[in-house]
Amino acid sequence: YLSMKKADDSLKNYAKSQYSRSYQDLATMFMERSLSLVARDGVCGILSLNSWMMTVTFKKFRSLILSAAQILYVAHLGRGIAGIALDFATTVYVVGSNESDYSIRFMRASETAQTPSDGIRTERLKRAVQAAQMGRDCYLLSRSRIYEMPNSAFLGDLSDQLIEAFKHPLGEIAPAKQGLATADNERFLRQWFEVSADRSYMRARDREDAKASGARWFPHNKGGEYRKWWGNQDYVINWQDDGRELWDFRPRSVIRNPDCYFRPCISWARVSSGDPSFRLFDSSSLFNDKGSAIFLDSDQQALMMIGYLNSSTTLQLESTIAPTVMFEVGQMKSLPWIEPDSFDPVGVERLIDIFRADWDARETSWDFARPPYLRGGHSLLQDAFDDWYRRSCETAEEAQRLETENNRYWADVY
Repeated sequence: YLSMKKADDSLKNYAKSQYSRSYQDLATMFMERSLSLVARDGVCGILSLNSWMMTVTFKKFRSLILSAAQILYVAHLGRGIAGIALDFATTVYVVGSNESDYSIRFMRASETAQTPSDGIRTERLKRAVQAAQMGRDCYLLSRSRIYEMPNSAFLGDLSDQLIEAFKHPLGEIAPAKQGLATADNERFLRQWFEVSADRSYMRARDREDAKASGARWFPHNKGGEYRKWWGNQDYVINWQDDGRELWDFRPRSVIRNPDCYFRPCISWARVSSGDPSFRLFDSSSLFNDKGSAIFLDSDQQALMMIGYLNSSTTLQLESTIAPTVMFEVGQMKSLPWIEPDSFDPVGVERLIDIFRADWDARETSWDFARPPYLRGGHSLLQDAFDDWYRRSCETAEEAQRLETENNRYWADVY
């Protein structure tokens, strides 16, 4: 499973010249090689990462294998095979061109990005193999149907409406950008509480305001752990004098999209071992290559977009187009977009308020004022804790209800 990004130059050059359709990964090169090693009408079974089925990188290889072989079965196995935390699949195919259309049986032994036990995986796969009727864990897709999907990707049993939506990708209305890379985080980044408040400016309105402040440290969006709606605002970056030291540090540092710095955005962590999560940022931050961002023209658009991105509908779509631990800018741009007839932002606004208050209730937030259990004017500490616990439970139930309503709304749209 050697990525050519990590290979030496001689192997890279050989791979590109001899396996131009599959050279990005050594395992996929072996799949292409099998098409000539196996006798015509012979059967080949491959255990590999499933990225070749979905990412745009392997579009040419998918076209090759769909035309040069008849794929019989694909079994999605999830993560944890041989202790590797990446999604695997088994593919069985008959070598030899088949001009007529045919159907591929897809079986699911695990959800994407999940690591079930071997027993659960085996039992679920056994049920899918023996299933007499098609369902979520066992379905058929024809070769012609796969060709209709964007980039001929194996995206699952999608509806006609959703396939049509892929023709209008999110990138057409919401530019997604990759941020800067310092090349030396130890030098240029700090957590906000490590530096002097007198030399920090946490409310910059734009680059001009940041430069005029004379401050050294400014909020920096660096991705972070799974958290939706608001949060992961921990770091500051040395951007004194409009980032003079970072500009001078080139070519090691990479300053991408500086016109988008200090602009409101929706951001996510580019690398995640779990599900992607999306957060709103105001105009005070710069963003990192690990914390990519999309930019909208209005607050209404931003609220609608973050509602869509944090919905269960989008989560299912993300798992099909981004099967690895990476969720790149290009994959974000390729998400399908259906413009809703109407959208009420009240629920999303309330979710952002809830998660912002939760973030600011911690001493690690730069907007922390006092512990939430000290609110309410109680004279007894026990009463204060009881009131805080009651309010916390009510807020958690409200957030769950609002997220359910948001999921239902976008499921109806799609």
